[in-house]
Parts: sequence; structure tokens; C-alpha cells
Amino acid sequence: MSIKINQFSFYHVCVGEYRVTYTNPKTKVSYISIITDMDLIDNTKNKFKPKVEDLKLLKSKILNNDNIRNVHPIQIRNSN
Repeated sequence: MSIKINQFSFYHVCVGEYRVTYTNPKTKVSYISIITDMDLIDNTKNKFKPKVEDLKLLKSKILNNDNIRNVHPIQIRNSN
């Protein structure tokens, strides 16, 4: 299954920070992390058609908690 932008949601926390949620389309489990890489946010959220490589990098940062603030990703199991 290919990765798509609709598997992510973005919430602007403050200057230079977005809370990004990735939802696995197969398991419906969501992962939340604070992303401070604004170049990556620009290349995903702010692009009409983001590159698959950028989406994979964003997903990796969320799942591996690879960001400056070192916030632990949260798993949420959706009831749907």
C-alpha cells in the first residue's frame, strides 16, 4: 500500500512546531508526534502533491520519534 497525504493530519502548535498525526490505514492505529522540521512540513503539508519520499520521511520521524523536542509518539486505536 502506498503512503498518501490523507494519512496525516497537521495541527500548528506554535512557531516552528506542528503536532502531526499519522494513521495507519490498515490497522487504524494513530501515532502523534511534535515535528519541528519546517522544511519537511513545507514539503508535505504545504505541497499540492507531496513526494512519496517526503511522506515516508515524515512517517519515519513520527514512528521513530526522530525530532528535536523528543516527544514520545502516542498510539491511539480508533474504534472505526
